Amino acid sequence: MAESLADPGPIVEPLSPTIAVESCYLPGRFHSDPADRIIVATARVIGATLLTRDRDILDYAAAGYVTGRRA
Repeated sequence: MAESLADPGPIVEPLSPTIAVESCYLPGRFHSDPADRIIVATARVIGATLLTRDRDILDYAAAGYVTGRRA
């Protein structure tokens, strides 16, 4: 983990109360895996682009629920 974070760019986003609540109230239909819900909620709250190969998350994004960019 330390080696990965030593590179410029990656950050660790803390689990805020806003992200925790968002993960429980995601719009549309999304499966109940808590880790995936937190990942998606984090991207939504901070406006980050989410990169994944997870089909459920990709389908959710295709429905327009995961958007945004982070510099």
